[in-house]
Amino acid sequence: MSGSVPKKSSAIVVVETARDYVKIVQANRSGKGRQVVKLHLHKIDRSREDVASDVMGVLRKLKMGFVPVIACLPRQSVNVRFLEIPSTNPSEIDDMVELQIDRQTPYSRDEIVADYRIVGPGSKGYTKVMLIIIQRSQMRHRFVLLEKAGANVNSMCVSSEGILSWFHAAMGGAGARGTHILLDVDKAYTDLTIVSRGQLVFTKSIRIGAEQLKKDFDGWKNRFLQDVRHSVEIYRAESHDDSVVQQLVLTGVGPGIEGLEKMLSEELSLAVQSIDALHRIQHGSGLPDLTGEDYADVSFTALIGMAISPETLEFSLVPDTVRRRRSLAVKARVLTAMGVWLIVVMGMSSLWTATAMQKKVINLLGLDQMIKDIAEEVEDVRKKRETTLMIMDRLDSSHAPVSLLRELHRVTPVTIGYDSISIEEGRRMILRGRATGYQDVNTLRSNLDDSEVIPPDVKPGPARKQDDLVQFEVVCSSSSEGGTP
Repeated sequence: MSGSVPKKSSAIVVVETARDYVKIVQANRSGKGRQVVKLHLHKIDRSREDVASDVMGVLRKLKMGFVPVIACLPRQSVNVRFLEIPSTNPSEIDDMVELQIDRQTPYSRDEIVADYRIVGPGSKGYTKVMLIIIQRSQMRHRFVLLEKAGANVNSMCVSSEGILSWFHAAMGGAGARGTHILLDVDKAYTDLTIVSRGQLVFTKSIRIGAEQLKKDFDGWKNRFLQDVRHSVEIYRAESHDDSVVQQLVLTGVGPGIEGLEKMLSEELSLAVQSIDALHRIQHGSGLPDLTGEDYADVSFTALIGMAISPETLEFSLVPDTVRRRRSLAVKARVLTAMGVWLIVVMGMSSLWTATAMQKKVINLLGLDQMIKDIAEEVEDVRKKRETTLMIMDRLDSSHAPVSLLRELHRVTPVTIGYDSISIEEGRRMILRGRATGYQDVNTLRSNLDDSEVIPPDVKPGPARKQDDLVQFEVVCSSSSEGGTP
């Protein structure tokens, strides 16, 4: 568990990047707490070649270029596991979690980044931990985008921690008692978080959000309700917790979706409380109306929680290449500072000791050469950094043929057989095969659409019945922007 979040900074900026928008929240220190002073939603024009420059313009306009930035990772972009570790010793827990990581993901260790936080005591002699795993390529893409935009990114944290911090601020002392279910409805998904006695004990991402529920509430409400129930059942089965849920808290876009609060209350037999994201949160004047047309379909709950309580964030993810580069940069700055300091000392000494002038001149010349050497080393580090980023980009195996085939095997129903699988350059894959029925083909297409590895543009080809089997063709290709990062 790393801890590079700028907890003592007077101002904190939290940024979340999505495919078609960027969410930004800034909070400044105010008295004993923090006050939200800026809140902004910027729509990204993906047809532009330089998205980073677009984001840079927004940060400069908002005067956030030099403020420490926390990058918010949406819950849906990470894998979460809740584990019971048979130890209460922190060093032993760390070693045991390291051993568990390989068992919790099909990816190799060089393809992922992982971190964990302790969420409370388990059964006698055990400790409960929350383990997060994210593909290195996804994290690096977001990190590089923000760095190119000029953001001073300190770390990347997971939205679930932000929701927990927001919950404690919005609920006050009531948040530390009993068990609560939080539903933070965002544009394309919903974060379900369960808090028991003030601790985050479960989190799940539901792939239904404001887009679906506002457009066709009657058509999506049953599936949404089913996913909520299923998530709670998973939590109870894994934690063996049969405690009574005190209430369900609906936030984000949820309070603005007509009929959602009533449906959840009646179907789940729970007290449901709808809370605005700025409820009981210190905030300045002039913030946009979150229920207005421009902001009504996105949730700022997690970002607000992170911004007002950065000291509670335990997850802190940084790509290895960035970590190494920062270490070299720190060393370079220390050496430069030492050189400058020595120059000042020698310069002052020369005023008091005229007899040692010649020796001091020689020393100054030597220090001047040292500064030049350091400058060359810094330039060399910069070039190596650019080369490293280029190499890591090329080594990204998330769309390599073996990764595509492994993912294809995972999402293919057992009733489907392939006659041919063609993987072409440019991230294009053509599947031809046979299925027992058209429904199997539709299931395959849906699974391909939901996959984060298969090229995202899934188009069906011709399908026809032959000898009681359906012969089909499906083409998966990357979009014009280069595919999903």
